[in-house]
Amino acid sequence: MQTEERLALKFDGANEISLETLRQSLDIMLDTMKFVADRNITENDFCRFVVREVRKGSFVVDIGVIVDIATGIVTGISGLAGIIVGIFKLRKHLKGKEPKEIEKRDSGVKIENCEGSAIIVDNATYNTYVIDNVTEKSLARLSEILSKDAARTGFVIERSTIEGVKMDEIAFSKEDLANTSTALDVEKFDNNLV
Repeated sequence: MQTEERLALKFDGANEISLETLRQSLDIMLDTMKFVADRNITENDFCRFVVREVRKGSFVVDIGVIVDIATGIVTGISGLAGIIVGIFKLRKHLKGKEPKEIEKRDSGVKIENCEGSAIIVDNATYNTYVIDNVTEKSLARLSEILSKDAARTGFVIERSTIEGVKMDEIAFSKEDLANTSTALDVEKFDNNLV
């Protein structure tokens, strides 16, 4: 059985992009996607990431997330692209600061940020994010790279079906990128569980 989801990486700003910014950003995204796949599919399954399209409109890279599932059982409710977008949603929500409170629930994990606002993320997203600091450090580096590139005004990650139906979209302004450019120690988040 094969599943496919789509991710779009939108580098807001000019239609052209620095090759260095693009290379570093794609390296970080590939490492992040591999990390998520390694932790959420079985050893008999196979995942690959392909560029489906590169287009103008700022600068957009459409990526296919293709998983060949040997067992016929998909783990996780969100799919790999959903977990990746969920991690970006969580990072934006935290605004580069430690969470005020984390509460496990049947429906997922409720996370309250420093301003008292709360979101619920699914268990697969939360567990993948806090398993170690690798992803957080990489994505903080991505935020730093994009916030320092004068031609970039923001960053958007979007998840859609292969038919093009948008499922999630998380937009980072220049300020959001600056706020999330310092890595948090996510391994200690479970110490804050209620």
